[in-house]
Amino acid sequence: MPYKRKRKNKGILSQWKKSDMDFLATQAAVAVIQRVSTKGLGSDDKPLKKHKSFGKGKSYQGGAYSQSHGRLRDKGGKYGRIKIGGSLPVNKVTLSVTGRMLQQFRVIKTSTRRFSASVGATGGSKKYAKHVNALRPWIKLSENDKRIVTNIFRTLMARKARR
Repeated sequence: MPYKRKRKNKGILSQWKKSDMDFLATQAAVAVIQRVSTKGLGSDDKPLKKHKSFGKGKSYQGGAYSQSHGRLRDKGGKYGRIKIGGSLPVNKVTLSVTGRMLQQFRVIKTSTRRFSASVGATGGSKKYAKHVNALRPWIKLSENDKRIVTNIFRTLMARKARR
């Protein structure tokens, strides 16, 4: 009986490219940024901690920040050397005065060999993002973020399977 070779289909994961990993990692970073900036949620999908006043006075307009910082966000002014225009929300913590920290939160490195990606703060905000994260944890995929990234991964794999 002659031997017949069976052709194996190429695995879908063997078709995974660096550009696919970059796209998936970018979507993970975007999910974290949207969760923090628009919803004001931490890595546990709960609202970020509000400022607790140490003095006897009330915090500014019942906001989530200290009196001076809440006034600065609402009315505008200078934050060090940086001018702030005002009209920023004071009732929920968004971790953004200038927006620089969330703008510099991006993909650092990806690898298709290990199917891994590093996402984090870069540039000038790298040094203080870890301190902000210690006070109010946000640099991590929450359960909803994981769900979003998993759905994006599944749609990418479905497109690859159709090819």
